[in-house]
Amino acid sequence: MKNTAVISALALAASTAVSAAVADDGAVAIGVQEQALWTAAFSKGSAGDLAGLYTGDAIVKPPFETGTRVMNPAIANYWTRALKSGPVEYQVNIVAGARQGDSVYLSGYWAAVPRAAGRKPVGGSIVRVLEKQPDGGWKIALENWY
Repeated sequence: MKNTAVISALALAASTAVSAAVADDGAVAIGVQEQALWTAAFSKGSAGDLAGLYTGDAIVKPPFETGTRVMNPAIANYWTRALKSGPVEYQVNIVAGARQGDSVYLSGYWAAVPRAAGRKPVGGSIVRVLEKQPDGGWKIALENWY
């Protein structure tokens, strides 16, 4: 419970530092909807569900890691490992976005509670590019946590 309060405080501080979100053609709404799917998969502890939210050729620069993960098998492997040893809670707030054709460009803030005892919550910024899929849904094509 304390961890959730700390994450909420970090996220609120980050989001209030930004002026009102820019919602170009519904980009922020799309990002918030996709983030809800990501949060549900993370909370469930399902690396397969998380990997399913990324395109097959996605590029990801994960938090707490050096280097990038390219293409879905590497992303699935990262989340399998991270779910076992990484943070126990993430909160991501999408605060700005723009849509151009079948792509949505998003930015926001994240906060996490580390699994290791005695470590303080951490956070940063996130940039995502979503691509519209043939079924009308969206998937993450590029993600940079910093």
